[in-house]
Amino acid sequence: MKNYNAYCKFIFVLALFGCVSCKKEKSNTQIVSTNNKTKAGPISAYDFDWEASTYVPYKPSSGTNPLPLPWNSGTTAIDPNLVGDYKKADGWKLVYNTFSPSIVLNDVNYTYFFSLYNVYRGLLRIYVWQPASTIATSHVVHGLGIYGAGATSPMLNFNTQEKIDPTYNLPKFQQVLNQQISSAGGTWLVFQYEMAYDPTISQQAKSFPGYGLQFTSQWSNVTGVTINGTQTGTVKSIPGTPSGGINFGALLIGGVTTFTGGINFVEAFDGLIGSRPYTNAINNAASGVVKGFLNAILGGSNGGTSLNLTLNTDIKLDGTMVNNGTIQDLKLKLPGQYNSQTGDGASPKYNQVLGVFNVNSKPTVRINQNFVTIESEDPRSGSMGMETYSDAKVWFDSDAVNITWNPAIINSTSTGATIKNINTDLLVHSDQFYTNVFGIGQGGVEEVGKQRYIVYRNPSASNPAKFSYWADVMSGLGKAGYPPPIYVRVSFDVVPNNGGAKATLVKTFLPSQGL
Repeated sequence: MKNYNAYCKFIFVLALFGCVSCKKEKSNTQIVSTNNKTKAGPISAYDFDWEASTYVPYKPSSGTNPLPLPWNSGTTAIDPNLVGDYKKADGWKLVYNTFSPSIVLNDVNYTYFFSLYNVYRGLLRIYVWQPASTIATSHVVHGLGIYGAGATSPMLNFNTQEKIDPTYNLPKFQQVLNQQISSAGGTWLVFQYEMAYDPTISQQAKSFPGYGLQFTSQWSNVTGVTINGTQTGTVKSIPGTPSGGINFGALLIGGVTTFTGGINFVEAFDGLIGSRPYTNAINNAASGVVKGFLNAILGGSNGGTSLNLTLNTDIKLDGTMVNNGTIQDLKLKLPGQYNSQTGDGASPKYNQVLGVFNVNSKPTVRINQNFVTIESEDPRSGSMGMETYSDAKVWFDSDAVNITWNPAIINSTSTGATIKNINTDLLVHSDQFYTNVFGIGQGGVEEVGKQRYIVYRNPSASNPAKFSYWADVMSGLGKAGYPPPIYVRVSFDVVPNNGGAKATLVKTFLPSQGL
């Protein structure tokens, strides 16, 4: 119960992948132009100044009251650090919007939402207004997917993965948002996703509606929560397949969690494990030193520093799916898509391809190993045996990481941004399971949850990472005989050319080869 109460202090997103649908499939619809009619042809998003407005634009009607925007609402449960992060100066742009002076607010068949996108962080945020409901719900299962016959894209690869394989395009993912629906006056819900840059979105072959982005959701009622009961951090998520829907059975246990909000969320999680590794890691990153996590985005200034932190942990949920709620499965035209402004359905207001960057292939690592076989005495029997260890050297060439920057963002214009403080770290996994690794990295040793990594900052041919590990040992002596996994962590600052607050992006990738 103690863990559950601590858990309720923050809104977390449990990222994992469904394979088999356990809910009745809804029909996929495009965004409508009025409350009850679908309009053929492009539908422009109604433009409004969300930063200066108090209420959403709507059509006054009997029985409806003005609806305050999420940051003006006294009923919203959105974290203050997240809800206050919406300023244009920090890079937020209006993308989608179904509110307008011609829309009434009491249509149960209409999905009321607008969406903002942060150009410096690559974050797509969807704000959904959920009317009051008397049916008990505590969570929303939601996610994004690429749809279309044979459709594939790396744009979702930065979601729900602590360590990313650039050679695999994530087709879809589901997450769990911990938020209840108000039975009194309705609730604002916010869903946030990381977008990787995919320049092929603008190709004519990927025109809407044959190709697009799909937003899905389902209410659920979670009755029991266990967070890091043993702090093993070993429960893994399994990537899904292009077909199939949400499997709530699979959602009961998952291992990759994305925290969305402020540092106070991470402080609440730290309290469950008796120390402050994540809080310290975030504070270090804010001061320019990236350590203690593998996948995160930090940024913002006007509404306080907000973060998107993905980490491997051990969480168990018990509960049931609930068939209520008015959030639909939505097909969306993508900004920058070939016919984003001319195809049927709602047109995005911001019309540049999403994402700050992408890594198009596994980072190339160079490895040189010297295997040494020695004769050792078995302390148990006194007999002699042979053991082998490796003296390893690992480094990166200057082009080891194949990064593609989004030219709409990374440029020299006043509205663009500059990349600074870019680092490429070699992480050698050396936790309690890999006790055979010996080495001292320039970056020291980092604890990420219960995982341990020896860190080498920007190793090069002239200054390679050097460490040793047992490759073959006599059994039963408490040491392992196999190579440890290695990973490549890329971090950098996105600094707006207009003098705005920087954003720090951190991603960890699988390498081109192992030891």
